[in-house]
Amino acid sequence: MSRRRTAYVARLHGRPERRARDEALAAMVTDLDTMGVRQLWLESCDQDRQDRHVIRAALMASSGPGFPFRHALPTSEPMLWVPDVIAWAWGKGGHHRKAVAGLVEVHTLS
Repeated sequence: MSRRRTAYVARLHGRPERRARDEALAAMVTDLDTMGVRQLWLESCDQDRQDRHVIRAALMASSGPGFPFRHALPTSEPMLWVPDVIAWAWGKGGHHRKAVAGLVEVHTLS
């Protein structure tokens, strides 16, 4: 069974990248919560603390049941490589984007 992945794209519009990341992360978490997702794994980086704050706030505001989440290094969880590859190809554009277009549904946020 083929499953499409969803990418959340937040435009910068002159604002800091962190604000755009927060917007995309909150939208993703809210959608996942209403879908009944049981767990979320995110790639660990220097923004984990801020990510946790955004995720907790989104879960508190969501009408879903909530779910546990954790950050992990891609060396310890190779499945974290998949969204990186898809996001890279989408961002690169051209034939790379065409190659993943059937795998991803893109939600462009304000």
